Amino acid sequence: MAPFPVLPVFLSAALWLTIPSPASGNPTEAKSPKPQSTDDRERPRHFDWKSIDGVYNVGPTFSYIGGKSGGWAAGMDLSYLFMLTEKPDPQKGTQGSAFPFSISLHLQAMNENDNTRYGAHLEAVWALVILIGGSGGYMYGSQEQGLNWAFFTALPIPVTRSLNMGPLHSLVFLPYYRLNWFSGRRIHEFGLQVKLSTWK
Repeated sequence: MAPFPVLPVFLSAALWLTIPSPASGNPTEAKSPKPQSTDDRERPRHFDWKSIDGVYNVGPTFSYIGGKSGGWAAGMDLSYLFMLTEKPDPQKGTQGSAFPFSISLHLQAMNENDNTRYGAHLEAVWALVILIGGSGGYMYGSQEQGLNWAFFTALPIPVTRSLNMGPLHSLVFLPYYRLNWFSGRRIHEFGLQVKLSTWK
């Protein structure tokens, strides 16, 4: 069964997590203002790239396979985001992180060319405003199997950084495009990743 009917339900549930819970207790009782935490006071107003150093992300992926016969793919992605190097920050006179980079393990099921294949691949991505990278892995099916190479690009869209799910604090959507080379042909994949992240 194609995974697309599951996507609206999953996205609705993910967005529901971002809605703040109503205040509990007696509504007529005066409440003292919540003291501002040290983390809130120290959070910079501009984006700090060091905030994504050592971040884990996990979540499902759903995609449509373009072509004459069409198809679908669904999977699970686990990634680790870190800074490759350190560079001087002349404005602060300190060391600052540079070159954000991500490595991920992607497990996937794909139905294309009248064949369902299963596989895994490792992906290396340079992460700046957009994500650009590539991957290699192996796909196994009843009719076709072999190495799969891919080019990958995505646009991360942060939804919230206020989740309270243990170590997971953020929800990020990533519309993506992946160009696969498999069994002597190119396979165009258009999809969406939904990532829960330790980023805060």
